Amino acid sequence: MALALIPGIDITQGQVGGFSHGEIDSKHLFGDPVAAAERWIAQGARWLHVTDLDAMSNRGSNTALVTKVLHVARGRADVVLAGGIKDAATLQAAIATGARQVILDSAALADLDFVARALKEHAGRVAVGIVAHGGDLWAPSSDVDGTDVFELLSQVDALKCPAYLIDDVDSRGARKESGRETLVEACGIVRGAVIAAGGITRLEDLHALATLGLPALTGIVVDRALYTEAFTLAEAEAAIEPRFDPYIWAPPQA
Repeated sequence: MALALIPGIDITQGQVGGFSHGEIDSKHLFGDPVAAAERWIAQGARWLHVTDLDAMSNRGSNTALVTKVLHVARGRADVVLAGGIKDAATLQAAIATGARQVILDSAALADLDFVARALKEHAGRVAVGIVAHGGDLWAPSSDVDGTDVFELLSQVDALKCPAYLIDDVDSRGARKESGRETLVEACGIVRGAVIAAGGITRLEDLHALATLGLPALTGIVVDRALYTEAFTLAEAEAAIEPRFDPYIWAPPQA
């Protein structure tokens, strides 16, 4: 299966933002999330990863904007929705948006019975988010913070989880740019599809992920690097192609 390149739209304070060292970065904002969705879809994106950072951090929500992004994407691109989805109420609200798939927060893993019910009741539409640090789950202020991530993955895999979002961070919550050991081991444990997130700052990072040869890896989320124009979406797509030419940062030649 070909890898999917997934532009990320992280929403905070009504704008596209991001996380830095485990905190919402309020200093670097990148404009209207709806305009971002329009831009990525116009450039050929088939998937979008939309995260409500404020809901994830218990600092309010951006529900109206998320709804607008979903409206823009409907019939044009599939949406993976994340951010603050950790109990029955937030799950139902996320499902009601019509997103193709919703991602349970790592904190939701404190209640595996809830996770099991969610997976069963919404077959195929619920995935599990794993934020890891050095083999441990990174979920500050939750009961599962510091839990062995691979043991948790084995338990969730037994529940027949169809998909996972894996993000590997350092102890401060800053996204790693290198060192994919957690991702590699996770892909060897689970039977579901895996989307990798975080640590993409250069085209070389994308190419390195694409050449890991992980059958479970089906998608890569790219966010901040697209907004800072470190590279274009077309260049990112080229970097994960099998015929990618490392000396020409452009779509593969025929």
